[in-house]
Amino acid sequence: MRFETRAYSKAGAKEFMRISESSVKLIKNPKTGLTNKGLVSVIVIILCITGLFACLVAKSFVKEAIIDFWAGAILVIGILMVFYRLRLTAMINSLTNPNRLIVFEMDKEGMELDDSQKVIRTKWGTYQGYRAFKHTLVFIPKSIQGQMCVFPIERRGELENFFGENKIKMKNLG
Repeated sequence: MRFETRAYSKAGAKEFMRISESSVKLIKNPKTGLTNKGLVSVIVIILCITGLFACLVAKSFVKEAIIDFWAGAILVIGILMVFYRLRLTAMINSLTNPNRLIVFEMDKEGMELDDSQKVIRTKWGTYQGYRAFKHTLVFIPKSIQGQMCVFPIERRGELENFFGENKIKMKNLG
C-alpha cells in the first residue's frame, strides 16, 4: 500500500508536537496522556515577567546585589522560553506547509517512510501497536530507539483494512 500525506491541519500539527514531547512516556505506557509543554512555556514566560517586575520593584527599596542576580536569572529564563515558543511555532508551521510531502510505502514486512530529507525503513515487529488520538494516529515503537510514525486520523480505516488484509498483528492501544 502506498499513500502520500501533505500538510497536517493546525490542530493535527499541535497534537503532533504534543505527541513528540510525550514520546518516551507513550513508549513506556501507550495509554498515558499527552503533556502540553507549550502551555507550560507560556505560564513560565508570564511568571518571568512578573518576577522581573518584582525584582525591579524590590531594587528600588533594597540595594542588594542578589536582586540583580535574580533579575538576570529571570530575564535569561524568560528569553529562553520565548525562543522555545518561537521554535515550536516554526515547527508547527513546517508541519502545516502545503508543499510538504511524505510518502509511505507499506507491505507485509514493514513500512518505508520518505519525507524527501531521509528514508526510514521499519519492520512491523518493531511496533507495540497503534493509538488513535483526536487528529492523528501514531505507531508506537517497542523501545525509545524505534521510529514513531504519525498519520492523519483520516487514514485510520485504510490502515486497519491493510492490517486485516495482510494479516499483520498490530494492536490497537487505545
